[in-house]
Amino acid sequence: MRDKPLAMLFAILLAAMFAGIAHAENWAVIVGIDKYQKIRPNLSFCVPDAKLFRDALLKYSGFQPDHIKTLFDEEATKANIKEALLDWLAGNVQPGDKAVFYFSGHGVQMKDINGDEEDGYDEVLVAHDSWLIDTKFIIDEELSRWVGRIPTANKIVILDCCHSGTGTRALDPDVQVRQYYPEKPIEVSQERASEPIEPQFQKSSLLSACDANQVALESKRLGHGVFTYYLSQSLSGLADTDNDGRISIREVANYSVQKIKGDGWEQDPQLEGEYADKYLVGEGELVEPYGVITAIEGGDTFTLALWEKDEATVGSLYAIFAPEAQETEGIGKGLVEILEVGPNESRAKAFKIQGSVAIGDRVVEYQRRFSFENLRLRFVGIDGDDGISEIKKSDIQQTFMEQLGQRKHIEPVTEAEAPADRVLKVQLEEKSTTPVTYRLLTHLVNPQRQTKGPEYALLFSWENRDQAVATILDMKHIGGELEGAYALKRLSKLTSPTRASIGIQLSINKGANGIFNIGDELSITATVDRDCWLTLLDIGSSGNIIVLFPNKYQPDNKVTAGQPIQIPASGYKIRVGGPAGTETIKAFATLDPLDLDELSVENLKGVFNTLDGDASSTFSQVLTSKDLFFEPEARDRWAEANIHFRVAPEQLYKEDSRSVLELSILE
Repeated sequence: MRDKPLAMLFAILLAAMFAGIAHAENWAVIVGIDKYQKIRPNLSFCVPDAKLFRDALLKYSGFQPDHIKTLFDEEATKANIKEALLDWLAGNVQPGDKAVFYFSGHGVQMKDINGDEEDGYDEVLVAHDSWLIDTKFIIDEELSRWVGRIPTANKIVILDCCHSGTGTRALDPDVQVRQYYPEKPIEVSQERASEPIEPQFQKSSLLSACDANQVALESKRLGHGVFTYYLSQSLSGLADTDNDGRISIREVANYSVQKIKGDGWEQDPQLEGEYADKYLVGEGELVEPYGVITAIEGGDTFTLALWEKDEATVGSLYAIFAPEAQETEGIGKGLVEILEVGPNESRAKAFKIQGSVAIGDRVVEYQRRFSFENLRLRFVGIDGDDGISEIKKSDIQQTFMEQLGQRKHIEPVTEAEAPADRVLKVQLEEKSTTPVTYRLLTHLVNPQRQTKGPEYALLFSWENRDQAVATILDMKHIGGELEGAYALKRLSKLTSPTRASIGIQLSINKGANGIFNIGDELSITATVDRDCWLTLLDIGSSGNIIVLFPNKYQPDNKVTAGQPIQIPASGYKIRVGGPAGTETIKAFATLDPLDLDELSVENLKGVFNTLDGDASSTFSQVLTSKDLFFEPEARDRWAEANIHFRVAPEQLYKEDSRSVLELSILE
């Protein structure tokens, strides 16, 4: 009889012991919406995306089917999404469990009322039944509060939708944008405006499909949204760069960015929040990325012990904390934005500073910005005649690499699978033996468009090989192409880091993504909603960058709000010149005039100016310096917008025949 109480006590202690070491569980709410009740257009691949991500969690991340709640199309009303998060997810999750919320569908922005958004706009998810009155939309503040009530610190929010009002970036006919553009402003309820402001997504990591100035794309070729396709692919182990059997949310973001860029999509997934210890596959602790303030210049410019090997990127934000701080949540003493990243240190600009900042304070990564500033160039090696020795081929290749390495805007790419903007191909031939002369044949390939640039040939004697390579790489040959490609990349990727307060509307006579034949007339209409200075560039299918406005006939580019500007004006016409491909009209609206000699319309011999590589790079740098992102009261100083169209191949007909021959076939 005396053994029974002891046995019961042992059982209680054993149960308590096992309760204390219970394994954490994984829970998820997954939403995909293709069909909307009233909003158009409907989408095509959001439900397939949601199913793809669900299957990836089941296969790779240890989730159980009964621990995943899915809402597709008609099921995904605002009320049902709220119930799934607050009742089902918050009701099942225990402290230490992993909670994931995934959304694939339309996104939109609406004007902020309660003043908690620095850019003046709330990011909004569009539920199946959303329509005009904002109580049917899911505003970022609401989603943050719902996620905040889930009783675990291990929370991951993934959004594959747009949060941009800058218009479509889609360049291909099989691409659709996950952005709803309301015909009239969405009404905002006073009830929401009076709600208390809370820090958003505390103890959560937030992975978004695109930057604030971009749109999320879905592709018929992939059969999915671009972001979710690679996100799901990454969980199979492809993102496990340190081979530890676990995949952190940061590894997922890095992999997704690399693959998206490698495919040439203009979309930059963004990772923010508290993600130092968040894993989608496996569990564990991840060292929190941080640096140290080593110098303070002028009060708001800092030097940081944070460099390339720390994977610091220009535009990323770091929160400031005292060196002894145990908690590194939120923005701490304030934020710094990385301006430059070097091999031994970084420079950063401070804003939102609260209290005193001192040398020795830590800076902890708060929001990561993925960007590729330089032109990524892959050198594929030297092809040559059988009679040319490998030593000579290697010598020529080394000479190319040394001279290319002296150009700061060129980033050599060595890994075969790494994304590259251009590929350099070189062939070495022996042309004569008395005296011995050699011939270099070089050309660039655009791997995204699968197009080949002009071929440059040069005869030289071996003792003059350094000068021969230098000649090939000068501005008249390959060097000029590289400068133009770099300028094109800088301008095409130049987007305001936050939603600017200047609105730009662009249209062309055949509509966005319209098809023009070579020789067709092009007309552009631009309207802004604030008095400002307007600059229009044409990023041609040839790679040339032309200043369309201001020009010889329209030299004054200070424009009035609401007054449409027509280009061309009377006195000249614009005709599409080719070659076949995609052409972009890019507009920049600035609250300060751009003081650039390259944009001057004085002493013009023709109607327009052409920007070479140096001018385009300078133009980008001047605009970026006007951003003033780190001064909230003055940061909305410029905005940009794009519109794309396609140039059709020039077509020729056989005599007495209507069968089409493309010009490229005849060349």
